[in-house]
Amino acid sequence: MLGGKLKWSRKKYQARTEAAKCEASSQAWKVGNDVRVAFYHVLATREHVQIENELLKTMRDRWLTVNEMFNLGQANEADKHQANVGLEKQKLQVLAAQNNLQYTWQLLVTAVGIDIPQHEVSGNLDGEKNPIEWQSALQNVMDNSPELGEAKRKLDADIITVKREHRQPIPDVILSGGAGYDQLDAGFAAKANVNIVNIPLFDRNQGTIQQAEADLARQRAQVELVQLQLRRLLAQHFRVYTTALQHVQSYEKVILPEAQKRYEVMLQSYKDTRSDWPPVLEAQKDFFDLRNEYIDHQLALRESEIAIKGFVLTGALVAPPGVTPSGHIDATPKPR
Repeated sequence: MLGGKLKWSRKKYQARTEAAKCEASSQAWKVGNDVRVAFYHVLATREHVQIENELLKTMRDRWLTVNEMFNLGQANEADKHQANVGLEKQKLQVLAAQNNLQYTWQLLVTAVGIDIPQHEVSGNLDGEKNPIEWQSALQNVMDNSPELGEAKRKLDADIITVKREHRQPIPDVILSGGAGYDQLDAGFAAKANVNIVNIPLFDRNQGTIQQAEADLARQRAQVELVQLQLRRLLAQHFRVYTTALQHVQSYEKVILPEAQKRYEVMLQSYKDTRSDWPPVLEAQKDFFDLRNEYIDHQLALRESEIAIKGFVLTGALVAPPGVTPSGHIDATPKPR
């Protein structure tokens, strides 16, 4: 085969191989990111269960307090019914948290791919202390994203494909030879043949070249599309990350300490017989509710952090589409 057709075909499929490697890397990142997110969900839900159980103790204390006040004539029957409702609702909150823990565990097991009985896991929701900067995160995605790398490797393959199809009209040469016995001369004989095949008189491969050029134009646009999609997804996750980081820092520095101090002050006031017990329980419940909110913000921070550092790749249980798009020249039964 003349014109370097085999060489360019080999280069094209080498580029396709590199694209497939990038797709495999993308899938690996998706699996890793999904496992990390599922793990943090288990940690967060476990802490929610602990807080809901603490809140249940508080509601039981409130229920006992209201019943004692009712017996002493300091609370009416409506307060007693309200306490019953509050206690029962908190029991349901505990059950809901436990059900959610079972659900998040199944998400983790599914992401890992191994059926493991539910048990305690070690870890915490605390992340890195150094905030992520937008410009560095964007540069990392644009330089190292396997999804963008796959699109670029496909572009390389399509550039080579155009070159390969331009060489298709070059005729090939078949050389053949052999040895035998000449009956007339009664002796040894040798023969050699040279045949030129596929001489392009009218067919200069114009249609296939146009298709390859169309594939190339489409893939150039696809590279730009992937870049824009990655930037948009990164911006979405970075918005969640920044908001969650601001909330986590505010809760750690001001909101939780102040709520805890309020509860402690009211508790001390009750011990000094300067305050009733129900306001103390309300302060304690407010503190626990804020702790629940803090856990949710921590989880949002960890999720967005994983997405930003993991090239915004998620969805490990969705099969990768493959490196050859529908309608591409290489999707034909006998590609060159």
